[in-house]
Amino acid sequence: MSQSAVEATRIAFGRFHRLRRTFSRPFLKHETFLTIDLRIPSCSGVIDVVTSEAIDVPLTTNHTARADEIARSKRLLDRLAAGTPYAVVFGGQGADWLPALAELVRIHRLDLSDVLDNTEQRLAPVPGLPEFAPLAWIDAQAIADSESVEVDESVTIPDLIAPSQSLPGVLLTQIAALRSLRGLGLDAHGAVSAIGHSQGLLAVEVLHGLDEVDALVLARLIGAAVSRVAPALGLAGETMLHVAAPLSEVEAAIASLPTSSRLVVRLRNGRRSCVVSGPAVGLERLRGVLDENIVTDPLRTQAAFHHPELEIGRASCRERV
Repeated sequence: MSQSAVEATRIAFGRFHRLRRTFSRPFLKHETFLTIDLRIPSCSGVIDVVTSEAIDVPLTTNHTARADEIARSKRLLDRLAAGTPYAVVFGGQGADWLPALAELVRIHRLDLSDVLDNTEQRLAPVPGLPEFAPLAWIDAQAIADSESVEVDESVTIPDLIAPSQSLPGVLLTQIAALRSLRGLGLDAHGAVSAIGHSQGLLAVEVLHGLDEVDALVLARLIGAAVSRVAPALGLAGETMLHVAAPLSEVEAAIASLPTSSRLVVRLRNGRRSCVVSGPAVGLERLRGVLDENIVTDPLRTQAAFHHPELEIGRASCRERV
């Protein structure tokens, strides 16, 4: 885990967060609460902190040592299980999900074959779906990273940020995080509220009772639909851009561009942080008209998620159900 992720994890659990009225209604019942941040890739580190004796306990990188720490350290976990108010947060696209999933599977000894096998059975009648074999990819990646094991050339890891892989991959990692917490004795159903950004809403629905297989089937179908529709609309590839500027400023810049740029702002992450979706050529035009001091960063996605033209993907998904 990166040092920044470790620091963010410690901050998330090291302090009680004062309630703000901008939060959703369920929070209003509680003056203070903790946040369990299950966004990828920080989710594994967050679960480590939940099980720590102290907030600032060092997070080791040795899997065996970390498993031993989890077995011994229950103080914060017991507080949460005993009724300390907490909320759960799920993120969306743009995360390097396979390493996070691999870490959860190994440290918490998870068996995800049930949800994966049942999902495959449900999707068997649907022709042409891209392969989704994350457990095989975890093994292949581990072998590839080892200097003493012969690489199995028969397993090829696909592009993991392609929508057909990343949508179900992110959701499966979130399901793994929930199962990890449950295995430690904390059922996240006890959260005072759950927030999901973008596809994180699927994980929220799982928390609220949606069957894991049903959710993963939906993620597979939606991902396949986006992978099919986005290229035809010119909305595939590097088509999402984070802009560190106020929303009004970004919208004014977009309005100055030709309508053929097809740019929209559907995500606002803060007062000076928003995400623009649209064709790569349109994003390049936007960079050209923004103030040179404004920082822009492409998101690690391969489709213009939240773009209204991708709504056609819903029809494609319905055809396959």
